[in-house]
Amino acid sequence: MPRRWQHWRAHQRHAIGHGGRRPVALDREATPFTGDRIFADDIREDLDLPFLELPHTTNDLAAGYQLSDIVRGYRTLTRRGHGPVAAAPDPTLSLLALVPLSHLLRWSIADLKRAFLSPTGTPLLCKGHYGTP
Repeated sequence: MPRRWQHWRAHQRHAIGHGGRRPVALDREATPFTGDRIFADDIREDLDLPFLELPHTTNDLAAGYQLSDIVRGYRTLTRRGHGPVAAAPDPTLSLLALVPLSHLLRWSIADLKRAFLSPTGTPLLCKGHYGTP
């Protein structure tokens, strides 16, 4: 697994309830999807499937979402017309967490389960890019 994903997964696990500092703030809409992402990585590892490389640049952000600049140490993901969804620290780690989250929130749980059990990540990913729900 690439080192950046190991670091990202450690931050996500820490944020979801392993005590201490909470580096990622999520609203109720985002929390189940982030938890499923962590669980899916573990399942893929158990099934000997390759880890999914989720695109994470600002150009990869899902339609209908926007990212803030770093403010007081955090970058915020906002759903246009609805308000903030999640926040994460660090200029790089925040992109690793928030850009994929903008896509995960668009899919049903059933479709996400199919994607995380698929060797190629279909339907979430299509030829290395995010698919359309």
